[in-house]
Amino acid sequence: MTRYALMSWGPVALYMAGIAALSHQPATALAMDLPDWPAHVAEYAGLAALVARGLSRSGLRLSLPVGAAALAGCTLFGATDELHQSFVPGRDPSGIDLAADAAGAAAALGVARLIRSRGARPGAVAHASPEEVPGGEVIEISLFSRPGCHLCEDAKKAVAEAAAGFSVRLAVIDVESDPDLARRYGSQVPVLTINGRKAFKCGVDAQRLREKLVALGSGRAS
Repeated sequence: MTRYALMSWGPVALYMAGIAALSHQPATALAMDLPDWPAHVAEYAGLAALVARGLSRSGLRLSLPVGAAALAGCTLFGATDELHQSFVPGRDPSGIDLAADAAGAAAALGVARLIRSRGARPGAVAHASPEEVPGGEVIEISLFSRPGCHLCEDAKKAVAEAAAGFSVRLAVIDVESDPDLARRYGSQVPVLTINGRKAFKCGVDAQRLREKLVALGSGRAS
């Protein structure tokens, strides 16, 4: 198993092992005799969130078929966990708990799908129009990022700072929108290209980016 695959799916395996370990403990009463289904919802929401992360890092979009398969997997694990509990003193399998497991997983996967569908989309920043910049050349910058990446947010700020006075068209591209992009750039985001050529990966330095823009000869706005 590669290090990248281990980083992607290792947390899922550890989380599942933790669930199994908890289920192997004898039953304990919750405070005030509260039902335990809310804990099952939260527990399996966490599992589904880690599965969604693993799918994303593996270059898979959280499409409806993939999401349905992920939900089925989480629910199947919940069923085996309920079966496991039937062999633990003081514990019994519960259909209500299994339904709560499925509900928690479905909610987390739904939220993950919504977040990714509303991820960064192509946009534009123009600190000066071509007519205002010597040479009139527009510099094409592409920033490959993913939702929830703080380095990507820092990169956007660095581009805005460095591009002041240049005619720049910026496209922010979510690598999770395309499996090929996820494979190429998933472990390197943020990745920045200038006129189609890779200039930065894993971060963007504003000063170095500005130097590169100056070197292109596009000039600065007066």
